[in-house]
Amino acid sequence: MSEADTAIPMDTTPPPQEPVSSTYSVGIETNIATPNLKVYKDECLYCYDTPYCDGNGVLISTKSFLCVCPKHAEWIVEYEKNCGFVHYKKLIHSSEPEEPKDKIQKLSIKLDTTCETEEYSFVQYPNIARKIPISEIDLPEDIYNSSRSIVYHTSASVQERLEAGVSEWDGEQIFDSENARTLIQLDNGKKLDYTGWMCDEPECGLKENLWLNLTDGAIMCGRPQVVQQGAETVTLPGNGHAKIHYERTKHPIVVKLGTISNGNADVYDYKMDDACKDPKLAQHLSHFGLDLNKMEKTEKSTLEMELDLNQKWEWSRCTEDGVSLESIFGPGFSGIINIGSSCYINSVLQMLYLVPDFVKVYAENAEKFLREIPPKEVLESFNAQTAKVCAALHSGQYSEAERKECGFKPTQFRKVVGRGHREFSTAGQQDAEEYLRHFFEKVDSNVPGPLNPVDAFRFKVETRLLDESSGYVRYSEREDVVQPVTIPFEHAAELTGSGPEKRKVIALDKCLEATFGDEIIEGFQSPVNERVGNAITRTTLKTFPDYLVLQMKRFTYTLEGAIKKLDVDVLLDEQIDLTPYLGKGPQPNENLLPEDVNADVGPRVNQNYVDGILNMGFNMNVARKAVYLTKNASIDAAVEWVMTHMDDADFNEAHPDLKGSRSGAPTSADIEKRGEETKNPLAQELVQLGFPEHKAEHALKQVGGDINAAAEWLFMNADTLPDHPVKEDTPVRENSTAATPKAAKGIRNGSGKYRLRAIVSHMGTSPHSGHYVAHIKRDEKWYLFNDEKVAISQNPPVSLGYLYLLERCP
Repeated sequence: MSEADTAIPMDTTPPPQEPVSSTYSVGIETNIATPNLKVYKDECLYCYDTPYCDGNGVLISTKSFLCVCPKHAEWIVEYEKNCGFVHYKKLIHSSEPEEPKDKIQKLSIKLDTTCETEEYSFVQYPNIARKIPISEIDLPEDIYNSSRSIVYHTSASVQERLEAGVSEWDGEQIFDSENARTLIQLDNGKKLDYTGWMCDEPECGLKENLWLNLTDGAIMCGRPQVVQQGAETVTLPGNGHAKIHYERTKHPIVVKLGTISNGNADVYDYKMDDACKDPKLAQHLSHFGLDLNKMEKTEKSTLEMELDLNQKWEWSRCTEDGVSLESIFGPGFSGIINIGSSCYINSVLQMLYLVPDFVKVYAENAEKFLREIPPKEVLESFNAQTAKVCAALHSGQYSEAERKECGFKPTQFRKVVGRGHREFSTAGQQDAEEYLRHFFEKVDSNVPGPLNPVDAFRFKVETRLLDESSGYVRYSEREDVVQPVTIPFEHAAELTGSGPEKRKVIALDKCLEATFGDEIIEGFQSPVNERVGNAITRTTLKTFPDYLVLQMKRFTYTLEGAIKKLDVDVLLDEQIDLTPYLGKGPQPNENLLPEDVNADVGPRVNQNYVDGILNMGFNMNVARKAVYLTKNASIDAAVEWVMTHMDDADFNEAHPDLKGSRSGAPTSADIEKRGEETKNPLAQELVQLGFPEHKAEHALKQVGGDINAAAEWLFMNADTLPDHPVKEDTPVRENSTAATPKAAKGIRNGSGKYRLRAIVSHMGTSPHSGHYVAHIKRDEKWYLFNDEKVAISQNPPVSLGYLYLLERCP
């Protein structure tokens, strides 16, 4: 017999943990996570580490319920002066997990041969390696109660979606059930305990997936829930006794035990055969001796499980067809995970990261943006969330070949940037160009001095108007950040080559000539000789920015008002010279039109087109501006301009070239109407709650436009504001505790010779559907950024770009 055979087995039982003494708990502050509070569990406040990351998990503060990773724990400890945390970790196993022993552990979802478990323990910073079981034996009462409330609390992100009753993936609203509202409960004297439930059906024995019938108090198991997506099947055990009970009794309303929290619960109406809300849930539970406020959430609702499934869904992606692409990893090659029709955001961010100014302001100064404000404000700060994204792109921390899931999910960034915007605050697909403009406006409104990264894109456009009857000219200029490029589809040629579809092809030079060429305005009344004739306008570039974004106008409107995408290839070289389109300003031999504000110096616009826009319900300023900026081309062109610029900050304002014009000048009624139209509707809702308008406006600025957060802010801080509006010399920047001056806007100018550095292309028939990807050129090599997938490109779709990023040649 060998020595190994006779060896005494080693005792692998872990030594008992010492309980947390009162001395040990010095420096720990605790609060109870009541249902009306939010507990953040999904990711670190300062980076994108999640409970899955490298087995390290995240830490949830017992004081504020904010979430940090171990690397950033010091930041929040320094501010909160609290060292107590609940350590939260998610694990994926390839086989059935063992039953929980000395730790709170919840089985979440079973995916075929894998399962996911959640592990919780208590730790004290800085000794976070010492994990203490959450039990009455191992922890003092206050720490135990606080930790336990965190464990059983729904995460803040899921809580917000459940409160809205909407799945961000399908957008379906959960309805208030009339059957629940008019429910008559049986007076059968039945009273229930808060725990220890089991299906009432004899010999069933199930203790999960249990539903309480709110008519008679019967507790029955639910039916098996199977959700099939791709190769994954998720099954929740159940024998369907709740439905059988309904068929026997016709009592329709049931609530899932274990999902009741903060007035929310998984409620089902068997009569309507749909999920619903019970507006009298507290009353109905009280009938059976249950206090709604004492109910603890221990199971996931149906909606939560659907959200989990959809977030695991492998989104279909557009790749370079027929080519095997080599993945690339490291700093600058971080992918961004699609969080629900967010590819337009991902593509724009990847393009902007190419610009050094954005890296310098937001990535290199990320710690400053994240640490110089209170932790809670990080969640709502535009600058902090933008810095968090740029730092993640810059570090390459989420772009490593060995990671199980590459990329990161900018969920809070999307929420903060889109807050208050009727399109970008939704989970629908949106136009990448419109989002880019919106994002630039947010940067202009929030970035502190001295460097504004939008300056790298800002340029001046010059418009020259020639009055043919007098020979006089006028020059005007405006600022812009994106240059739209017209595609003269009627001049496109047939694309030769193999393929079932006939496509059109046109050179970029033809598009630029159409964009910057002469346009004739008929019916222009000369302010010099009063004659009615023609005017000729030409738009050129007054300055050349460091980076120029060209937007190819691939989308147009049909006569029926539907969006149509032009099926055309635009041929361009990677070296582009825009010098021929430089505006030169007034010339020595030119006579300038008078600037007398009392004269009818405004350009003539087609009144029939103006009337058509007015009949659609828009005001005179909008109508005249739309017709003017589309150069009297057609009513369709004017309508298209209106539809694509409704979110412009100056949408209802008169165009500078049209101000002071007698022809079609707005009446006092127009001005009054415009004043009503420009009132903030969110502020008016707060006024209805009894707050003065100036306080409502201020609160909305403080929280970035979220009406619910603004109402909460007002209830807490309204008394700190003056009773009457005061003139503010320095605008309040959102979520700022200090009056840091904003960076001033600037215009840069240089050579008009550019090189192509990025392409954002779109697949689909509408900018509000389909899919966006970005191709970025670095070190003379093209890379494909397709959400979280980053690869070396073999065949970049140069001719199919929707947005082109041009960099001035060195």
